[in-house]
This record gives sequence, structure tokens and C-alpha cells, in this order.
Amino acid sequence: MNGKRGSNMPELGALSDDHEAFDPRRQIEELTKDIGQVLHTYAATLQMIQTSLHPTVTALVREIDQPERALDGSAESIQLIAKDLAGFLRLALGQIEHHPEDTASHHAIQRLSDSLIWLEDIEQKVEVKEFRVPILRDVAIQIIEDIQSAETGGVSNLVRLEIRKHASYLEKACCVNALLRIQHVILNLDYQIRAFREFILQPGRTAESPRLVSLSHILSVAIGDIVNYARVNQVSIRKKLAKPDVLIRCYERDLARAFSNVLHNAIKYSWRVEPPKQVYVEIHSRYVAGQSHVVEIEISNFGIPIPLDEIERGQIFRFGFRGRFAGDRRRTGTGIGLTDTKRVVENHGGSVEVQSRPAGKRTGSLRDQPHLTTVTIGLPFSLRVRK
Repeated sequence: MNGKRGSNMPELGALSDDHEAFDPRRQIEELTKDIGQVLHTYAATLQMIQTSLHPTVTALVREIDQPERALDGSAESIQLIAKDLAGFLRLALGQIEHHPEDTASHHAIQRLSDSLIWLEDIEQKVEVKEFRVPILRDVAIQIIEDIQSAETGGVSNLVRLEIRKHASYLEKACCVNALLRIQHVILNLDYQIRAFREFILQPGRTAESPRLVSLSHILSVAIGDIVNYARVNQVSIRKKLAKPDVLIRCYERDLARAFSNVLHNAIKYSWRVEPPKQVYVEIHSRYVAGQSHVVEIEISNFGIPIPLDEIERGQIFRFGFRGRFAGDRRRTGTGIGLTDTKRVVENHGGSVEVQSRPAGKRTGSLRDQPHLTTVTIGLPFSLRVRK
């Protein structure tokens, strides 16, 4: 009873636990794997939606295509259709010989008059561009209903037909615009989820051996990763590389992702311009004077500013950090792109620098002026390719 050898009472501390000891490292590895699987499922789902969405958009564009102009679902195309529709509707309202006595027709004609005002004054009535297209779609639907139900004596059948046709064009063009916006969101989420998955799984991935890869190939892979995202954003990518090409000893998958991160940001944060002007991102490379085996790659765009204090304090490279103006026009992001890029580039013995300065003479507030933002990535290379 006193706990001595031979007694029935176990000695203090003799109790054993059959459960495995808690291993934080193993738990983190399992959690990381689970997160990776979830992100993979999300990415696969988004890819499936994207695959289904593209032919739908193509079919709608083909259906509303008019010989006199190309319709691409853009706000500019929609405004042209609305202008044509307004012309026919104004003509119809002017041809009405008398207002009908029944209440339903009277209200329908009044709504047609109201719709004409919306078509002609949409820019003045709705300041936020993103809200104009959904409103024009509702106006088109209302016109189709009213032109069918109203007693419009004196209006020729040809004019009524043109109104219905152009109202139908307008409705479908607005739907294409909505689908393109959905496609834009999907592509943005798709890249962010895939990049986040790579970032999460990188430490636990079986290490590949570095190999010699040409800079032009790495950039081609990076561009290919975001080419669809650039297309739906109507951003072109211009590339001008120094000759001859260079070979870099690298982990190709990681280094290509580092460039894709920067390109994705450049596309996402570029300012939109009115046609015929074009939005573009430029890629330039050059050899560094005085350093025989270093190449610098500059990726530049005209877009929202990055405040100088965020650059000088290194906040832009902090995990999860999003700048003061990053949410402009409801742009989304994870805040890990530059973090990942800096880590990958430095693992390859390189460096990352960021500059953002006003494009032209400083006028007004910082937010309201486009800035030229340049990300410069310096990398050591092994040799130049002689052809």
C-alpha cells in the first residue's frame, strides 16, 4: 500500500499513455496537404466553369453580331446599340397619332418615353460606369414588353421591328458584358488560388534539381500562365529582351511563378483607357554594367500608385499586406504575390526593387493620377546563348 516494489499500488509516474505524442511538424504538414487539396478542388472547379463559360459567350456574340459593327460585349459596343435604339424609339414616339384611351397602352407609351430618356442620358443619370450596363439591360427588356403591348397607331411595322431587334441586341450585349465580367472574376480567382496553392505547398514539395533554362523560356511560361487573364482585361503584353538570350540556373517552376505574380499585379492594377488607346504591360531586360553575369528584367505598367512610404518600409513585401490603393475599383487580392516573388528571386541569388512615380506632371490627389510602376528583378545568369 505504500507504493514499494511488490505492493498493489503502482509507483508514481508509472502510468503510460498509449496515444502518440503530439508532433507539431507532422500536424502542420498534414494541414498544409489538406489546404492544398482544397485549393486544388477550387482551382479545378473554376477551370470547369471557365471552360463552360467561354463557348456560351462566343455563341451569344455570334447571335448578336451585326455586319456593320463588331460586338464584343464592351461598354462602347453597348452604347452604340443604345444610341441606335434611341433613334428608332424617338422616331416611333413621334409617329404616334393619338394616345390610346385604355390605361395599359397609355402607361406603356409613357414607359417608352421614360426609356428613351434613360437611353439618351445614361451617362448623366448614372455616374458609376459599372452600374450602367445592368440598367440598360433592364431598359431593353422593358422596351420589348412595352412596344408589344402598346397601341402605337401611326408607327410603321418596320420601325416597330427595328425597335424590337435593337432592344434584343442591347439585352444580349448586356448579358455578354455580364458574362465577361464573371469570366474576369473567375480568371482572377483562378490565378490567385493556384498561386496561393503553390505558395503553401512549396516547402513540402519534393525538391527538384535546378537546371539551366533560358530567360526567354521562363518568361514565355510566365506569360502563358496569365495570358487569358490579360485577354479578358484587354491588356496586351509587350516584350523586348536583350540579345543574346541568357541561361539561368534555376528552379523553373518557382521562377516562372515569380514573374507571373508580378505580371498579374501589373495587369490587375493597370488603369483603363478609352479606345483607340490600348492598355499594355511592358517587359524589358538588360545586362547590368559592371556586373558581367547579372541580367535585370523590368516589368512596367501605368496604373494605380504605390505610396512611397509603403515601398521604403518594405511593406509591399510583407505577407498578406495590401496597399492603401490596392482595393481601388474593388480589386481583390491575397497580398502574397510580391512576398512569394521576393522569396523565390532571393533564393536564386537575385533581388527585387519597386518604383512608382506619377506619369507626367503631378496634378490633384495621388489616387487620381496614373503612375508608372516598375518592378525590377535582378538575376545572376550562367552564360549567354550564342547563335
